[in-house]
Amino acid sequence: MPLLSNQPIIYHLHLDDRRFEEFVRDLYYQDIQEKIVNNKFDDVVLLSGNKEQGRDCVLYKNGNSVGVVQCKLYDKVLTKPECAREIIKFCLYSIIHADFIFDINTFEYHFVASSGFNNQATPFLKNFPNEILQESELENWINKVIQENKTLSVIDLTKVKNQLYGILSSIKITPIIGIELDRRLSYEYNKNLISKYFEAKTVIETTALEPIKEKLEELTKPHSIYNPELLDELGNASFTLYGCKNYFGNLPNSNIKRKETTELLNWIKSTLPTNSEEKSNNVLFLSGSAGCGKTTILRDLYELLAKDGIPVLGLKSDALIANNLDDLTTKINLTHPIIKSIIEVSKNVGKTIVLIDQLDALSQYLSSNRDYVNTYIQLIESLKNRHNIRVIVSIREYDLNYDFSFHAYKNNIKIQVSELHDKDVESVLSKLKLAKGDLTGTLFSLLRNPNNLDVFCRIYNNKTKAHEIKTLQDLYVELWKQLIQNPKIDKNKLKEFLYKIIEKQHAQQTITVSSANMVEDYPTEFIFLKSKGIVIEEKDKSLRFFHQSFYDYLFAKKFIEEKGSLIKYIKTNKQSLESRSGLKMIISYLSISDRNEYIRITKYILQSNGIRFHIKSLVISLLSNVETPFNDEKQIALKLILQKKKYYDIFIDSLISKGWTNWLIQQGLLKNMYELKPTIRDRFFEKKTKYSQWILRCPFYNNYLPFETRKNQSLNMATFLLRRNLQSNIDDIFNLLLSLKFEEKKQVVGRILYFNQDWANSLAYDLFLYCKDSLDSFSYYHILENIVPANVDFVIREISESIYNGIWEREKGQHGDDWYAKKRLLDLINKTSPEKAITFLFNTVLSAIKSQEHLWIAKKIDY
Repeated sequence: MPLLSNQPIIYHLHLDDRRFEEFVRDLYYQDIQEKIVNNKFDDVVLLSGNKEQGRDCVLYKNGNSVGVVQCKLYDKVLTKPECAREIIKFCLYSIIHADFIFDINTFEYHFVASSGFNNQATPFLKNFPNEILQESELENWINKVIQENKTLSVIDLTKVKNQLYGILSSIKITPIIGIELDRRLSYEYNKNLISKYFEAKTVIETTALEPIKEKLEELTKPHSIYNPELLDELGNASFTLYGCKNYFGNLPNSNIKRKETTELLNWIKSTLPTNSEEKSNNVLFLSGSAGCGKTTILRDLYELLAKDGIPVLGLKSDALIANNLDDLTTKINLTHPIIKSIIEVSKNVGKTIVLIDQLDALSQYLSSNRDYVNTYIQLIESLKNRHNIRVIVSIREYDLNYDFSFHAYKNNIKIQVSELHDKDVESVLSKLKLAKGDLTGTLFSLLRNPNNLDVFCRIYNNKTKAHEIKTLQDLYVELWKQLIQNPKIDKNKLKEFLYKIIEKQHAQQTITVSSANMVEDYPTEFIFLKSKGIVIEEKDKSLRFFHQSFYDYLFAKKFIEEKGSLIKYIKTNKQSLESRSGLKMIISYLSISDRNEYIRITKYILQSNGIRFHIKSLVISLLSNVETPFNDEKQIALKLILQKKKYYDIFIDSLISKGWTNWLIQQGLLKNMYELKPTIRDRFFEKKTKYSQWILRCPFYNNYLPFETRKNQSLNMATFLLRRNLQSNIDDIFNLLLSLKFEEKKQVVGRILYFNQDWANSLAYDLFLYCKDSLDSFSYYHILENIVPANVDFVIREISESIYNGIWEREKGQHGDDWYAKKRLLDLINKTSPEKAITFLFNTVLSAIKSQEHLWIAKKIDY
C-alpha cells in the first residue's frame, strides 16, 4: 500500500512485525550517527529470536547495554496492563541475565507502539517508577508474566521479588507513538528510509473533484437530530444547577467571585492539545473539601457561559439520581439521548460544555448501589477524547483519591478549590454589620469555608454568642436551636419531619427523596423549613437538604440521641462496605459532640481483633483528614498508627491536612522518611555472603525488604504526601525541601514542583533552579508553562539560550527532542504577553544574525 503525502503513516498496513523492528532500528541508528541522542548511545543492535525476553533492540554506550527498544506493531492502542506486563517481563529477564542492564539508575526503556497508548497507559508510563509499586494489580501482573513465559519458570519469585521491585521503581520509560516516528522520519537525514520501507504516493488535488466530493459527503452524511430547539432543551435540562443559590444566608448581593471560576473559564476558552496522548484533557476535575463552594463555582460558571452564548449543560448529580443514561435523559426531559444531543450541539454550534456537580455525593451515600455513580462515569467516558466538548466534574478531594470508581481520573487535570480570602469574608460580614475584629480568630478562620460562612449568615443575630462558635458542629447546633425554638412552630413535629426525611434518605440511599405523604403530613413544618432554605424542593417535587454536611449532622445526631451503639451498628451491618457511609458520619459527629467517646471508639476499632481491616482503614483515613488535629488524636497517631506498618502506610497515603503535615514536619518524621539510613541488619544482608544469604532464606525473613526497596517506598510515600498538601501548606513544605539532604533530592524536588500552581512564592524559584538540571524535557517545559501566568519574564530568561540554539538546529534541518515543547511554550508566552513575546523573539533572531556577521562577504557596489 502506498503512502499518501501529508498523511500520518498507518504502520500496521505497510509493515509486518519484523520490518517494523528493522525500521525502528534504522531510525535509532541514523539518529545516533547524526548525534541527535545527545551522546547517550553510540550503537543500536536489532536482536533475533529474543522476543520472549522483552527487548527488540539494544542501545549501547561504550559496549555496555544502557537501554532497550521494545516495538509493538498493533492496530489498536496498548492498555495499561499490557504495558506493565511487557516491562515486567523484561525486568524479570534482566534478573536472569545480569548484562541486560548496565546501570539501572541511567538505563532507558523505549516503548514504541505504532498505534499509541490509551489514556490510562500514557501517564502511567511517564511516571512509571513512582506508579508501579502503588498498583494493586502488580502481583497479578507478575504472576501472569511468569505463567506465560516458560523460560521464566526458573525464577523463585520469593527470592527475587525485592530485586524486581528495585528495578521497577528505578527504570525510566520513554513512550513513543506513531506520530513521533513520523516526525523523526521527516528529518532530512531520514528521508532515505521512506523509499526503503514505504512506497510513497503524492495526493493529487484537483478542484474538478470537489463537486463530486461534496455530493458524496451529502449522500453519506448521517442523519442529524440538530435543530435550534436542542439548545433550549439543554438550557432547560440544567435546572438542578442554575437553580442553586449563589449568595450567603439571606443576604442579597453577597456572591463572591471565585478565582476558580475564572480559571475554569480560561481553560474552556483555551486550545487543547490535538495529539492522541492528551485528548482526554477535555475532562477536568474541580476538587476540594466539603463546603468549599464547588457548586457555587459551577453555578456561576454556568451563568457566564450562558451569557457568552456557549452551549452548556449543567447537571447536579445528587439531585438527578439515574440508573442509566436513558433514565437520566428522561429525568432532564431531553427529546433525544443525552450523548447524541451533546455531540450534535458541539458539531453544529461549536464548543459545548458539560458541568457535573457533586459526583462525590453518589459515592459517599450510595455505596450499596453503584449504578447511580456508574451512570455519570459512563457519561464522562462517552464524552472523553472529543475535542469540541469540555467536561468539568466537581468532586471532594477525598473521594477522587480514594473511591475506586474514580481511580482512572486521578491523573486528569485538576483545579483545587482554595478557601476564601480574608477580604472576601470581611465583605460578607460587613453586610451583617460585623468586622473581622468582632470575631475570634478561630471563628474567622472557620468562616473561610463558604458553607460555614453561609450557615453563620443564617444564624447570626444580635443574640448570637459568636465567641462560643469554634467548629462547624457549633454552627449546626446553633442552627438547630434556632429552628426548634421558633415560637411559630411545633418543635416536636418539626423534629419528626426532619428525621423522617433522614430515615427515607438513609433507607433509599438517595440524597433527594419524594415529598409524597411527608408534605401532606407536615405542611406547616415543610413551608417553614422551605422558607428558611433548610429544605430545598426540586422541580420534580423531590426534597433535599441545603448541604450534604447538614444531612451528616442530622443523621449522626439522630443516631446518638437514640443511644445507638456504634460498635453494634458496625456488627449489625455485618461490617459490610455499605455500612461505611453511616459510620463515617457518626464518627465525624462524635469527634465534635462527644470527644471522649470519639477517642474511645477510635482506639477500640484500631485495637480490636474482631473489626475488619476495611473499617480500620476508614477510621485511619478519617483521622488523617482532620484539618487541625488535637493532642489526643496525635497520641493515637504516635502510639497506635505509626507503630504498625499497615496502619502507617494508610495514614501517610491518605493524609490531606495542613495540620497533620505541619505535625509530621515538626516531629521530624518526613525528614526521616527522606533521609532513611540502613540498619545493621541491612548492611549485613547487603554483603551477600553465603551466611547472610542462608539466613535470608529463613521463614522469619520472608517479609524482609532490602534497604534500597524500603528507601524507594519511603521516598515515594513522602513525595506523594507533599504533593497532595502542597497548595495548602506551601511555605512549610518548600522550607522542608530546602533543608533536606539526601541523594535523590533533585529528582524529588522536580516531582513536587511539577504539580505546583503557586509561582508567586519566591522559594519555588530557588527550588526550580536547584533541580532543573535533573528534569526530563517533558517536566522541564511543563513547569515553565505553569510559571508563565505568574512570571513570564523569568520564563523568557530561562529559555532564551535554548531558543537561540534552536534557531541553528532548524537551519541545519535538525529538530531537537524538545522542539514541540518549545513551540507550545512560546505559544503560551505569546498568548499571555504578546508584546514581550514579539520583543524576545525579535531580539533572539537579531542576535543569531549578528553572530554570523563575520561570514558575510562585503562587496563594493559601483554605480
